[in-house]
Amino acid sequence: MKPTQDNGLVLLTSVRVVCRNHLGVYAPDPVLHLIDAFADPSHGFTLIAAVQNGSARLFPRVLHTVDCDSTLLRLEKLQSYRLAMCLAAELGALWMVEQLYERHPAALNGETALAAGSSGNLALLQWVYNHNPVLLRVNSYAAVLSAFDTAATNGDFAAVQTLVQTFPTVVYNLGAAVKAVHLDIVRWLQQNAHCECKGSAKDDAAKSGDLEMVQFLQEHFPRAMPSAFQTNWAAERGHLAVIQWLHDNHMVHPLGCTAYAMNRAASNGHLEMVQWLHEHRKEGCTTGAMNAAAEFGHLHIVKWLHSHRSEGCTTLAMDRAARNGHLNVVKWLHEHPSEGCSTGAMDSAAEKNHMEIVQWLHENRGEGCTTRAMDHAARIGNLEMVQYLHENRAEGCTHVAMDQAARNGFLEVVKFLHQNRAEGCSHDAMDGAAAENQLEVVKWLHENRSEGCTTAAMNVAAEMGFLEMVRWLHTNQPDKIAPEARECAACYGHLEVLKILHPICSRQCSAREMDTAASNGHLNVVKWLDRNCREGFTAAAMDGAATACHADVVEWLYENGAELCSNYMMVHAIAKGDFKMLEFFRNVQTDRYCPTVARAVAARRGHVEVLSWLNEHYPDVR
Repeated sequence: MKPTQDNGLVLLTSVRVVCRNHLGVYAPDPVLHLIDAFADPSHGFTLIAAVQNGSARLFPRVLHTVDCDSTLLRLEKLQSYRLAMCLAAELGALWMVEQLYERHPAALNGETALAAGSSGNLALLQWVYNHNPVLLRVNSYAAVLSAFDTAATNGDFAAVQTLVQTFPTVVYNLGAAVKAVHLDIVRWLQQNAHCECKGSAKDDAAKSGDLEMVQFLQEHFPRAMPSAFQTNWAAERGHLAVIQWLHDNHMVHPLGCTAYAMNRAASNGHLEMVQWLHEHRKEGCTTGAMNAAAEFGHLHIVKWLHSHRSEGCTTLAMDRAARNGHLNVVKWLHEHPSEGCSTGAMDSAAEKNHMEIVQWLHENRGEGCTTRAMDHAARIGNLEMVQYLHENRAEGCTHVAMDQAARNGFLEVVKFLHQNRAEGCSHDAMDGAAAENQLEVVKWLHENRSEGCTTAAMNVAAEMGFLEMVRWLHTNQPDKIAPEARECAACYGHLEVLKILHPICSRQCSAREMDTAASNGHLNVVKWLDRNCREGFTAAAMDGAATACHADVVEWLYENGAELCSNYMMVHAIAKGDFKMLEFFRNVQTDRYCPTVARAVAARRGHVEVLSWLNEHYPDVR
C-alpha cells in the first residue's frame, strides 16, 4: 500500500523515491510531507483543468487544494465544484462526480444530469437516478434520451435495454440507432419500446446503404416520410441495391431523383450506379458529371460518359484533372473531347506542384498559363517549378511571387527571382517576412533590395512579440516605427518589446496604450507605463478591464484614481460568474440599482451561486 498523508492523499512517487534513496527519509517522517507539499503541482491547476486531465492522482490533490484555499469565497468554491461536476459527468467520470457531490450536493442538477446522459455511462446515470430521480424527468426526460442516443449510436444493446426497462413510458427516437446502422437495436425497440421513426431516419438508412434497414423502416413505419433527396443521397454513395429497391417499389420521391444523382455518383467513382441511372431513370446528368469524374481521376467513368451520354464536359474537366495531378485523365481528354482546357490548368498544376503535368501541358497544349503559375510556385517555395517556368515559359510572374516567397521564408526562391527576373517585389515582401518572423529573409531584403518596409512591419512584429525582429527593425529601420507599434505591444502584453521601443517613441506615448493593456489584463504593462509615461489612462481602461473581469487590473486602476464609470460593470462580472469582481464592486459600494439587472443575468446564465451571493448581500434589491 502506498504511503499517504494525514489528508488521505498519496505521496508523490518522485518525492518518495528521492527522499528514500538520497535523504534516507521515509513516511511518516514530517520532512517528507513538507517536501511533498513543496513539490505538489496541483496549485497550478484549476479544478476544471484537473477534471480534463483525468488523472486519478492529480484530481484529489487539486480538489484538496481548492478545499483548503482560504482566498476563495465559500460560494466561489461551490461554483467551482458545480462546474467541475458537470464536466466530470459529461466525461463519464463517476468517481469524480461522487467526490464533488460530497462537497456540493446541490451541484447535482438538471444540467449535470443531462451531461451524465450524454456521456453514455450507464452506471453514472444510475447513480444520478439513485440520488435524485426527479432530475431524469426534467425537460421531458432529456437526460434519459441523451443517454439512449449515445448507447444506440455506440451499439450498446445492454444499455439500451436497461434504459427502456427502467423508463418504459419514454418515447424513444430510432434516429441514432438507424444512423449508426444497428438493425438489431432498431428491431428490438420496435417490439419492446414506445418508439418513433422520423423521415430523417429513412434518409439516413438510404445513405448508409443498409437495404434491410430501409425495408424494415418502410414496413413498420410507413407514415414516416423521407425527404425529397433520399434517392439522390443513396445514389451519391453508390448504394445500388437501395436505389433499385426504391425504384422497383415506386418509392422514389417525385422530386427526389435529379441530375444530382448521376453527377455525384460519377464524382465518387460509382460506375455501376451511373450505368443503372442511365438505363432506368430519365433525369440524366449535366456536364458536371464528366467534370467531376475527371477532377477526381475516375477515367473509367469519364470514358463511359463520353461513349453513352451527350452532355459532355467543359474546360473545367481538364483544368481540375490537372490541378489534382491526374495526368492520365488530362491525356485522355486531350485526345477525345474538344473542350480543351484554360490557362487555369497549368496555373493550378504549378500551384499544386504537379511538375509532370506542367511539362506535359507545355509540350502538348497551346493554352499556356498566366503569371499566376510562377506566383503560386514561388508562394509555396517550389524552386524547381519556378526555374522550369522561367526557362520554358514567357508569361513570367508579378511582384507577388517574391512578396509571397519572402513572407513564407523561402529565401532561395527570393534569391532566384532577384537574380533572374525583373519584376522585383514590393514593400509587402519585407512587411510579410517580418509578420511571419522570417528574420533572415528580412535581413537579405534589406541588404539586396531597395523597396524596404512600411510601419506595418514593426507593428505586426510588436503585436506578435517577435523580440529579435523588433530589435533588428529598431536598429535598421528606425524611420518605420510609428506610435501604433507601442500600442500593439501594450495591447498584447509584450513588455520587453515595449521597453525596446520606448527610447525612440517616448514622446509618442498615448493613453490608448494603457487603456488597451488594461482591457486585456496585462497588469505588468499597465504598471510599467504608469512609471514611464505621463499620458496615463482614460475611462476606457476601467471599462475594458471591468468588462473582461480582470480583477487585479480593476483594483489597481481604482487605487490609482480611476472611476467606476459604468453602472453595469457588475453585470459583466455576473455574466462571467466572477466573485473577485463582485466582491470588489460590493466593497466600493457601486450603484445599488445594478444588482436588479444583475439578478436577472445570473438567473439567465444559471449562476446559482451568484444568485445566492446577491441574496446574501443585496437582500432588499429585487
